[in-house]
Amino acid sequence: MVPPPRQPAPIISAAVGPIIFDKQIGSGSFATVWRAHAASDVSTVFAVKRLPLPAPGARVPEAVRNEVRVMCELAAVPGAVRLFDAIESIDGHYNLVMEFCSTDLFHALGEYDGGQGVLDIELARHLMLQLIDAVLACHAHGVFHRDLKPENILISESQGLLKLCDFGLATFNRRSSDQGCGSKRYMSPECVKPTVYTAPHAALHHLRTANTAAAAHSIASCAAKQAPHAYDCALDDTWAVGILLLNIIAAKNPWEIADADTDVNFAVYSAEPMSLVNSFHLAPAMAEVVCGLLHPDPARRWSLAEARAAIAAVPAFLRQPAPAHAPARATVPAYDVANPARELAPEARSCNAAAPAHTSADAPRPHADQLLPNASTHAAHRRHAHKAAPWLLRAAHSLHIPLVSASH
Repeated sequence: MVPPPRQPAPIISAAVGPIIFDKQIGSGSFATVWRAHAASDVSTVFAVKRLPLPAPGARVPEAVRNEVRVMCELAAVPGAVRLFDAIESIDGHYNLVMEFCSTDLFHALGEYDGGQGVLDIELARHLMLQLIDAVLACHAHGVFHRDLKPENILISESQGLLKLCDFGLATFNRRSSDQGCGSKRYMSPECVKPTVYTAPHAALHHLRTANTAAAAHSIASCAAKQAPHAYDCALDDTWAVGILLLNIIAAKNPWEIADADTDVNFAVYSAEPMSLVNSFHLAPAMAEVVCGLLHPDPARRWSLAEARAAIAAVPAFLRQPAPAHAPARATVPAYDVANPARELAPEARSCNAAAPAHTSADAPRPHADQLLPNASTHAAHRRHAHKAAPWLLRAAHSLHIPLVSASH
C-alpha cells in the first residue's frame, strides 16, 4: 500500500495570511497540487500548486515565472482561475496559491447523463459560449493558452463559471515555432508539424449544402505541404475550441492527433469532411461551425468571434436520429473522451496536474512584479446513467432547463 504523501508545513502568504495544507488532490511530472485552507478560516479554501526548486534559493524556472506573469495579466478575467500569491517555502518549493474549484469539465462531462455528452441545447450552448468568452478574453490580453482541454477547464460552483487553468504552456507571443506543444488530441495540424492543408473557402459552402464530393475535392485535391514556419497561436487555440465543442455535445474526440500521415481518422476527415459531420450526427448549422473551427488550413479557419455569433443562433446541435430503414452512411470512429490519455505535452516544459487544481474569499490580486522580483520570491471517470454532475444540475436549474436527455 502506497503511503499518503507527506503533508507540507504551513506557508505564510502576504496576501491571504497563513495557509494550512489539507490533502493532495493532483500530481504531474513536475508538480503536486494540494487543497489548502486559510488558518484564520477553514471555509476559505485554496488550491496550491507546489513545484520543487533545483535548490533552496535557486532562481525560479523561467517556465514557472512565465506562468505567474500570465496569471497576473489575467487577474481581472472572470474566465481564468485566479492567482492569489506565489511563495517560496523553506522546504525548497515554489507555491502558487490559487482559487479552488471542486471539479473540471472532464469529470463534469463524464458524470452528466451517463457520460454521453450534454444533450440539452441551452445547457450545451451555455457551456460553449462561456468557453469561447474565456478564450477570447485571454486573447484580448495577449495570452495564448496552447493547452486547452477538458482537464484544464475548471468549474467554479460558487460562481457558476468555467475557468481556464494551467497556463504552463501559455505564451504572450502570437506566433510560435514550437511544434508539438500542448496535448496531442487538441493540437492543430500546424502545431503537430509544419504542414498546411490549403483549400478554397468554398469547401465550407459545400459542407453547408452537403455537397460531399465537392467539399472533399476542395480540401483533398488542393492539399499542399509548405516550408516550416511559425504558426498562429490564436488559431491553434481556436482549433482546440473546435474539438472541445465536440467534447461538450458528444463526450468524444474525433481523432488521436491531427496528422493525416499517422492518424486514419484525421486522414479520412481531411479527404472527406462530411465523415465528421456524420460520425457526430451534427445538424447543418453546427456542422458549419465545427468544420469552420477545424479547417485544416489556418488561413481559412473560422475566428472565435464568428463561431460565438453562430452558436448563439444555432437552433440545433445534433440531427434527429435517422430512420431504422435508412441506409447507413460512412462514419469515422470517435474516440471516447471519458478515458483520454492524460499525458503531459510532448514538450513538457511545465506541470499539467491531472486533477482539479483550483472558491476562495476575496483577496488582493498580485502583480507579477510583486511575485517575481528575484529568485527567492516568492481528478477516475464514473459512468452513472442519467445522473447529472451537481454543478451542471444547478446550472440547468438556473437556466430553467428540464434535466432529461432531450434531443438537440
